[in-house]
Amino acid sequence: MRASPTTMRKIYAAVATAMLAVAVAGCSDPVEDQQLCSASSCPGGCCSNGTCEPGATTDACGAAGGVCAVCGQDESCVDGACKKVGGCTTGCADSSNVCQPGTANESCGTAGKACAACSAGQTCTAGVCTAACNHITCAQGCCTADGQCVQSVATSCGSGGAACATCKSGEDCVAGACVKKQDCSSCDGCCINGTQCMPGSSAAACGTSGATCTTCNSKESCVNGQCQAISCDKTSCPSGCCTANNQCIPFTQQNLSVCGKAAEACHVCGSTDKSCQQGTCVKDQPCLTFCSKGCCTASGQCLDFTSQSKTECGASGACKSCGALSCISGLCVSDPVWEVSVLSAVISAKNSAGKDWDSAWFTNPLPDPYAIIALGGASVLTGFTKTIDNTLTPFWNEKIKTYKESDLTGPGIRLGLRDSDGLGIFETIADCATLKLTSTMLAAGSHTIASCGSTVTKLKLKFVKQ
Repeated sequence: MRASPTTMRKIYAAVATAMLAVAVAGCSDPVEDQQLCSASSCPGGCCSNGTCEPGATTDACGAAGGVCAVCGQDESCVDGACKKVGGCTTGCADSSNVCQPGTANESCGTAGKACAACSAGQTCTAGVCTAACNHITCAQGCCTADGQCVQSVATSCGSGGAACATCKSGEDCVAGACVKKQDCSSCDGCCINGTQCMPGSSAAACGTSGATCTTCNSKESCVNGQCQAISCDKTSCPSGCCTANNQCIPFTQQNLSVCGKAAEACHVCGSTDKSCQQGTCVKDQPCLTFCSKGCCTASGQCLDFTSQSKTECGASGACKSCGALSCISGLCVSDPVWEVSVLSAVISAKNSAGKDWDSAWFTNPLPDPYAIIALGGASVLTGFTKTIDNTLTPFWNEKIKTYKESDLTGPGIRLGLRDSDGLGIFETIADCATLKLTSTMLAAGSHTIASCGSTVTKLKLKFVKQ
């Protein structure tokens, strides 16, 4: 049955009304959108589709709440207005459309674009604001003329963020300084790469008579230019314990993680132990029950001979004062005693083989140095400093031991630096020649060893009379 003409007209009218409503709903009024963003709501920028934009970019440039504009290819957005760049082929254009070189921190840029002001801590390098090259951002290298931080080599030599220098012919860059190349024509030690003469006394470079240097393994030391097995037994380590690589750890350097006596294997104390005393893991025992080679302080601490002073001295029982005398091996004697401290040192950026000190994956390449000391001619070490992680300029300022003046001026002392790898494992950084002190040197209160091997300089010592 067909609908009547009147019915069809009503249907057509309803459809048309619905389509018009949909069309109206899908349209937005740009004027209404613009009113969402205005001069009062966007005084410092421009309006784009009802959103307040900063008004400082070429794709949305404007000010005072006006409509954002899109600048042309040869224009920049300057103070909220599109302006043609002032014909600069190099450098940059400032806010007044004046060409600038583009190399200053306050007006940095290239290719004729708008100048930018570099923020604090940045410098304008080749027209781009980059992090400044200085002693903080480039502590392990040097700064080139264009402000780049580079590794110190012969063509760009320097350290601590200083300006790079080019070493002359016949020079090498060593620890950030250009020094004359060495050869092995008159080398009493050993030779590296046929050009660098080494003392030949360190485990990293061992040898004599100009022969090629040998690297001793972790269980060897360099003795008279030859790699020999490190000895750790009751003769060489009577007051300590032995690590896996035969290093003697004396009582003064022991703790809950490394404890032992009479050259036994170092071990870890139990969870209920409170300290390691004289090579024994102890809980809460009174000092006198375990302090067999030293004296007990008023606070119950056991002081072994190397930790005693003229005010706390003794071979057993309670510590006592020596008054005007000196304390040597727990006895008050008249031979003057001097406290020797290691203050600081400077270590080269690379080891004697030209490689990083720590080259294992996921480790910091810098060494973890500590200093060692022994009487000249003795194989037993008498003291260590603490280990300082990841540094080329360690500052220990640490008392090592007290010595009789006759020992310091007679056999002297032997110092060295080691790179700790943890758990008593170490690598040799440098071994110094035996230092025989004089009464005048001791009275001066300090002494600086200019160089120690090829990798350490400015090793500073301090002396205090007890």
